[in-house]
Amino acid sequence: MAPKVCVNKLKKEMRAFLADPPPHVPAVHVNEKNMLEWHYLIEGPPDTPYAGGMYIGKLRFPPEYPFKPPAIMMLTPNGRFETNTRICMSMSDYHPETWNPLWSVASILTGLLSFMLEDTVTAGYMQTTDEQKKQLASESVAWVLRNKQLAQMFPQLQPVAEQGPSAYAPATPPEDGDPDASCASQDAGVALENLSLDDGRDEQPKQPSKAKQPKAKQRGRRN
Repeated sequence: MAPKVCVNKLKKEMRAFLADPPPHVPAVHVNEKNMLEWHYLIEGPPDTPYAGGMYIGKLRFPPEYPFKPPAIMMLTPNGRFETNTRICMSMSDYHPETWNPLWSVASILTGLLSFMLEDTVTAGYMQTTDEQKKQLASESVAWVLRNKQLAQMFPQLQPVAEQGPSAYAPATPPEDGDPDASCASQDAGVALENLSLDDGRDEQPKQPSKAKQPKAKQRGRRN
């Protein structure tokens, strides 16, 4: 089970993301039973080989978050990154030495999108032509909808498959409160309300005090 400081931080970040998602990253899906696993949705920016594409990926946060970075993966075939493979970038778990605890999920995904538009060679990188990327973009929504689990996470992609990218709209949680339904969008307030915050005052993360560790061991010896 993730430590309290980690869970509270992720809850607050989900609240901030839903209130103001970054450009071209319109939605996230958070597993309420495991706050350490997030899925995100990236919309391919116009005037790029990814235009019209909808790409789902995964963030895996360590229990030490926000003091250690998450693993970042892309699930949807995209032509830039290998799927189901950890991506090497300065904000990922490949480089804990460059990680800044003040970075947020929004800044991580904004950085990922920027990195996606580059051709930098790195771990998790694959080389394809622009035409191949465009082809994968055109197939991306259909690929997601063939995966029932991902389709449930992001049901707002169904109209896109039928009408095109202009039909995209944030999903509204179903009235019956289906626990398997998506909590992925600005309209996911219902799901967010179920994730209560213990305390809204710890705005800046603080490193755990090392001075407390000997006391904990001493108590253990007495018991």
